[in-house]
Amino acid sequence: MSRRSGFTIAELMVATTLFLVVGGIAMSSILALTGGSTRLAEYVLMNNTSHRVLETFARDIRMANDVLEHPTNHTLLFTRPNWDDGSINDTIRYRFVPEERTLFRRENDGHDRAILTNLEEFDLRCYNILRNPTNHRLEVKEVQIDAVMARRIVSTRVSNHIISARFMMRNKRVAE
Repeated sequence: MSRRSGFTIAELMVATTLFLVVGGIAMSSILALTGGSTRLAEYVLMNNTSHRVLETFARDIRMANDVLEHPTNHTLLFTRPNWDDGSINDTIRYRFVPEERTLFRRENDGHDRAILTNLEEFDLRCYNILRNPTNHRLEVKEVQIDAVMARRIVSTRVSNHIISARFMMRNKRVAE
């Protein structure tokens, strides 16, 4: 009798099938983890961006000393003291352009800078000293911002709602 070493074709086919099944499971797990980390990274980026914008907006609004035109749901124009020379006022404008889904901020240099993009919703609301809604520029004492940002990653939508943040204009005198 002769002894042959090696595997039969059936054994090789079973081993190959098991290898492919285990490899497929491992690959799908890796892809799921990678997709999750990508979504998490996008969410963190949107969260950091929204916090930075809210901090800038809060600083501007709290320092505002005059609203220059009647505010709308998409535009707010006001003045605040200049950071370098408090005796000079900077004119600041926040403007949302729905077609571009972008919030812009403009200072004295006249250049609009996109500060939030991929906005699904945006709303600016103004309130008087009694905390009633107003669109009269002389009555505005508080400003509230609401926004929903969203980004699509592969086939998943990642969103971040900026919870209604309301800021008081500390330096602004209001009409009585």
